[in-house]
Amino acid sequence: MDLSAATATKAFRSGHLVATTDPTTAEPGKARLVTAVQIKGLETSHVCVVDVEDTRDATALARLYVAMTRPRISLWICATDDAWQQMAQAPNKRITQ
Repeated sequence: MDLSAATATKAFRSGHLVATTDPTTAEPGKARLVTAVQIKGLETSHVCVVDVEDTRDATALARLYVAMTRPRISLWICATDDAWQQMAQAPNKRITQ
């Protein structure tokens, strides 16, 4: 998580966004910074997906799918221009083995 763009935010520096290894532990007034692997199988009200750089790789695409299917209410995605272009392509042209 040290490489996440989220760690450079004011919310992270001020403690309103906290990195955690246990995504089931919630602290009132704080957002949790977790990986797609950590949140797999869980749901939450709101999700911000950051650090989306490449969706051509099957593993990266699977992690993106996991992250995007966790919210019950809202989803916000931050992706590079390249990643947006990859997502816009036909699915069979996007994934490389």
